[in-house]
Amino acid sequence: MRRRIVYSAAAALSACVVGACNSSLTAPDTLSAPSDAVVIEILGMNGARSFSPSPATVPAGRAVVWHNSDFETHHIVLDAGGLDTEDVRPGRFSPPTAPPAKGGYHCTIHPSMTGTLALVEQTPARHDGHDAIAPSATEAR
Repeated sequence: MRRRIVYSAAAALSACVVGACNSSLTAPDTLSAPSDAVVIEILGMNGARSFSPSPATVPAGRAVVWHNSDFETHHIVLDAGGLDTEDVRPGRFSPPTAPPAKGGYHCTIHPSMTGTLALVEQTPARHDGHDAIAPSATEAR
């Protein structure tokens, strides 16, 4: 009887190890964030504090990517539609996308996870040749 339990435990452990080795979580991440993209970290299931930064200030036309720093798969969409990251597995980046509008977003798998995008227009170049970003409504106060 004891030998049967040991063999069963060894078989179960072998199945777990083989399964983990073939898991897509261990596959290399072929997608990363473009150097000029705004990166939003997915921190985990923590309501309005699930993403950082939040609100995320995004210059108009700039790409956004979500990086999943959590151990769960997430799927981000704009509340008003127009943006869908598909599933973002742990350790992975979403495909870069330029958000079509400002507003709230959430995880479709974990709806309590919420965040906000604040789009800002870029102003003409400053006298020193650098682009300036118009302050958001909260920064102007």
